[in-house]
Order: sequence, then structure tokens, then C-alpha cells
Amino acid sequence: MWTVEAPVATRRPAMTVQRGIDPRLAGVTLQRTRPDFQLTRVLAPDGANICSIRVTGRMIQQDRYGVAVRYAFDTTQRELAATYGPATQVVDALRNDAYYADAEEWLEAIFRNERTYAAAWQPDKPLADNISGITLTVRAVSKDAAYITVQYRFDSHPRC
Repeated sequence: MWTVEAPVATRRPAMTVQRGIDPRLAGVTLQRTRPDFQLTRVLAPDGANICSIRVTGRMIQQDRYGVAVRYAFDTTQRELAATYGPATQVVDALRNDAYYADAEEWLEAIFRNERTYAAAWQPDKPLADNISGITLTVRAVSKDAAYITVQYRFDSHPRC
């Protein structure tokens, strides 16, 4: 009988940083311009070059229909479009065999990975601030609680 060990999963370190100057990032200043984003994660393999920054919005409760989280998503999408231009891709897709397809199950469909609600900016040349791509996504933690994330990707490091 042959046994094969599972490959070791290696992940690049991510750091949770606070607003302002963080000494671990060689003086990079992170500014939070909207109070509804509560967490910032920075992926910087060597501590100097940043691969990505992901900001996470506050949890939106009691939103089975997804009205409040879609409003937060649309507001953020408009703000990003004002700075970086229109999104190159917007996805509001429900799987063909989705069990949770009714309007009151909108958020549960996201929670069960049966629905995707996202927007992406993937330009041919880098955007302002050397950003190579942006992804805006709705994520759910239960059938009535969700948040949005914005991920900025940079191509400033070969390991990114």
C-alpha cells in the first residue's frame, strides 16, 4: 500500500496593520478614508515590497435580502470608478443548480458559494499608485450577515 503525504502548504505572511505609518513596511503610510472599513491586511513577503492590500468592511447584520451590503458594494464601486475608471468586469452570477435562488435567500446563496457578487479592475497597464488590479467582493459569514472586501494588487515583487 502506497501512502502519499499531503504537500506542505506554504503561505506568504500577511500583516494586520494600523492606520498611519507602520515600521514593518519601511515607512509606507496607510490611510483609511472611510470609517466603514475596519481591517487592513498587507501581504509583503520581504517587508519592503507590497504584493497586496486587502481592506475589509464592517459586518452588516440582518440583511437576508442583501440590500444593505449591495448598497455598500455599489457605493464603494462608484468611489473606485471615480478614481480608477469603470470596472473591467462586474459579476452577479447565480450557479445554474443553485438551491438558494429566491430573493430572501440572496445572502445565503453567497454564504453557500452559490452566488458571486464582485467587480474587478484589471487594466492592461498599471493604474495610479502602481496598482495592477483591484477586486471588490461581497463575502457572507452566515445567511444574514455579510461584509465587503477591496483588494489592491501590486506587481512590485517577483514573489507576488
